Amino acid sequence: MVSFSSACKQTPYAIANILTGFAFICSAVRRFILSTYTPFSLTPLQCLIQAFYLSIYVCCDILGVAIPVLISFDRFIAVMSYRLYSLMTLRVACCLLGLVTLTIIADLIYCWISVCSLPDDFAIPATCTAALYSVEEYDFFHRMYLTVLSYCALAFYAGALMTIVCRRDKENSVRAAQMKREAVITRRLSYLILLTLFFQTLPLTLSFVEIEMTTMAKISIVIYVADVLNMSTFVLIFSAINPELRKGFLQICCRKRASVAGQTK
Repeated sequence: MVSFSSACKQTPYAIANILTGFAFICSAVRRFILSTYTPFSLTPLQCLIQAFYLSIYVCCDILGVAIPVLISFDRFIAVMSYRLYSLMTLRVACCLLGLVTLTIIADLIYCWISVCSLPDDFAIPATCTAALYSVEEYDFFHRMYLTVLSYCALAFYAGALMTIVCRRDKENSVRAAQMKREAVITRRLSYLILLTLFFQTLPLTLSFVEIEMTTMAKISIVIYVADVLNMSTFVLIFSAINPELRKGFLQICCRKRASVAGQTK
């Protein structure tokens, strides 16, 4: 039977698992909904009044790329050095999440300032998302930041795979057993990294390349289909078959049951 104290210690990890799944679903659904939204015109002031759409667009954009970076970094440290991985406490995880939150806040402030700098009669279609592309400085900064994050995720994961290949320990030691376990976990994340490569890194990289309009129209169709597949896949992974998400809900439920049992004694 799980004690109440141990359940309380597991609660932050359970909440983190739930938030991770929610962020992935939001980032996957976001592009699909906004790209199919019926367009209409708004002034910059009206767009700021509906700041929720503008804010959630930016937040999910960054979260969708930052979370694979954190996961890849965790896998890289796990297979690279056991001593470093043992230092990855809850406090370190909170610091990393806090760093991501600060970058999101900074990006949002820059976004709002950029939208405020637009003329009052500037027409913005759809749910204000075109405002991000109307300000060249912010658009370039935002896309560059996401591109750097996506390549960092790929670099960390590639480093983890190279470490697994180069450090194959056949001895029956505790470290060798742990290395095998971390290798299995890392390989299971291959699908996530492939999704990051094809649905985030490549479209972001292509956005910096000057392409003819006819070719870009075809590429846009491919990216749109990729977004739909990305949304469907992440919703499936993090709602139906994600063990960590189920574990998070179960841990919170067990904590509540343990609390009720403790009060009745």
